[in-house]
Amino acid sequence: MRRVLPRRSLLILAAVAGCTPKSGVVAPPRSCVTCHDADRGRPQLPPHLQAGFPTSCGECHTQAAWKPAAFAHLKTPLAGKHAALTCKQCHATEPVPRTCIGCHEKDRSRPGDPDHRAAGFSTRCEDCHTLDGWKPASVDHSRFPFLGGHAAVACARCHPDSLAQPRAKTCAGCHDADRARAKYPDHLAAGFPTGCESCHTIYTWKSPSYSHATFPLLGAHSALECARCHSKQPLPTTCAGCHDADRARPTSPNHLAAGFPTACNHCHGVNAWKPASFDHSKYPLTGRHSTVACASCHTDPKNPSKPTATTCHGCHQADLAKPKTVAHGVPGFPTDCQKCHTVNGWQPAAFDHSAFPLAGGHGAVACASCHASSPVPKTCFGCHAKDRARPTSPNHLAAGFSTSCETCHTTIAWTPAATSHTKFPLSGGHAAVSCAACHPNPASPSTPKATTCYGCHQAQITIPGDPLHTVAGFPTACESCHNTTSWKNATYAHTKFALTGKHATLACSSCHPSGSIPTASTCVGCHAKDRSTPATPDHLAVGFSTACDSCHGTAGWKPAAFDHSKFPLTGKHAALGCVACHPDPAKPSTPTATSCHGCHASKGAAVKLPDHSAAGFPTACSSCHTTGGWKPATFNHASYFPTTGPHAKACSACHLDPANPASFSCLGTCHKHTQTAMDSKHKGVATYTYSFAACVQCHK
Repeated sequence: MRRVLPRRSLLILAAVAGCTPKSGVVAPPRSCVTCHDADRGRPQLPPHLQAGFPTSCGECHTQAAWKPAAFAHLKTPLAGKHAALTCKQCHATEPVPRTCIGCHEKDRSRPGDPDHRAAGFSTRCEDCHTLDGWKPASVDHSRFPFLGGHAAVACARCHPDSLAQPRAKTCAGCHDADRARAKYPDHLAAGFPTGCESCHTIYTWKSPSYSHATFPLLGAHSALECARCHSKQPLPTTCAGCHDADRARPTSPNHLAAGFPTACNHCHGVNAWKPASFDHSKYPLTGRHSTVACASCHTDPKNPSKPTATTCHGCHQADLAKPKTVAHGVPGFPTDCQKCHTVNGWQPAAFDHSAFPLAGGHGAVACASCHASSPVPKTCFGCHAKDRARPTSPNHLAAGFSTSCETCHTTIAWTPAATSHTKFPLSGGHAAVSCAACHPNPASPSTPKATTCYGCHQAQITIPGDPLHTVAGFPTACESCHNTTSWKNATYAHTKFALTGKHATLACSSCHPSGSIPTASTCVGCHAKDRSTPATPDHLAVGFSTACDSCHGTAGWKPAAFDHSKFPLTGKHAALGCVACHPDPAKPSTPTATSCHGCHASKGAAVKLPDHSAAGFPTACSSCHTTGGWKPATFNHASYFPTTGPHAKACSACHLDPANPASFSCLGTCHKHTQTAMDSKHKGVATYTYSFAACVQCHK
């Protein structure tokens, strides 16, 4: 694409010497090579014609001068050492080489370490070298990494003939001579594997790590030198192979004489010969047995594996026969020591006394107290027959008490004794009474003086008191009112006449002046005088019922609650005195009237706005008024004319005549229609009449 220069630029170029035509007229713009073709063809560095440089001079040169020139070295970027080279060093000949080897063939051919040609190295210099310099070079040694001691070895040590071909591909291939030299241990004699890496590392020959998996070096073995075990061939593979001489030495016990197995590890550990642990699973060595010398139980040196006995009694028969608190030798004593004793010591001994538990006083009794003779008694009476025969209160023999002591006594002590008093439980005051108080006959202590309350307390019932039980004819079942705690605070079942309110605080004699028979069985029976006393209202004159509880409660005479359900006292009525509606003292139960209007007729007639009588309002006051007050009143206007929307106005807006509230008119203050206007508007309406009644008929 041809670029057109601005006129100002053309004038500047035209002023340059050699660019202005002879005619003096500025010519159209031309390319650089048009004027500088001769400059481009001159021999120079580099020769533009031979190199095939483009004819667009502006790609490398500027208008200021030929030099310095800027060439885009895109195909071969000038980086590293190349950036400091002169153009001539690479452009001395044409065409210019395009690869590393094209320029550096001589460098590759020089003898060096390594000799690249002899080693057959690749001609791709960049595989190992960088633009920063020949050294250091990085060859791909991923098959055999340069680590540890290998990192400092010269290439020729492993590549003596051809760098492309190492002398060996295994450790032994290079280090076979080293392996043959090793004497401690002798690798060849020991038949060690040629895989050096199984024991050695690439860092050093020393500190090898041999896998002693078949015979782990633990305990005392870990501190031994290799030669201690590897001094003879073939190597022993068992404990006895090394320690047969130790096993043959006379010791206690003598292993050979006892016929102990050659598997040393059955008893010994790798830490030391002692302590040794023999498999005593058939007879575990626990408690005192763990500190006993072997010879104590294995007394025969010629046969140390055989014990003196296989049972406790076999060893301790002499101990069993020794005199002691409990004579073990008496018939019936078991020979199984472990039934009572443990391996921790002879004492404390734990005998299974489940057949006769040692509880209470028995727990502190010495064994000999009960085990003085044989057979040992198995019942309480067997030991305590003498105690039962002693004269006591009560005399057990005379009373014929059972020989089962435990029915009354416990193992804690003889007293207190608890006999089975289930027929007559000893509770409250009875619990502190002595046995003789109810069982006075020593000859027959099991027979009580009586089997009922009255049998014992007959004397108390006849004592004069409030109330007098005998006069009142009270039952002889004391427990119906009294309890075993005390005579006082007796509770009589007043179910026929519950004692509530004021009645609960009255003395019994108030209603029972002569005993158990009450003064009366009804309210009026007691309160006839109260009822006949002049009061407001006069109960007798009114003829009120004698059932006091219909109006009064037991809490007090007042307040009284009369059944006003026929005319509920709500609102203003609730605050009125009785005489307001019941003015006749002679007939207080008869009200002035039974309807609202009956009482309020005079007030209804006095109302003028609106005039209830003139308006013909109903006499049912409750249809508009409530007991809360005369006002506000609620008149049901919906049944005549709904007062909603624009009609929700004051009564006087439609009811123009206060004297006649029943009359009304829409033509008052709201709808002013003259007859002339209405006649004109209703032409053609057959039913039209200029009257308010006619208007309402159509315009409800």
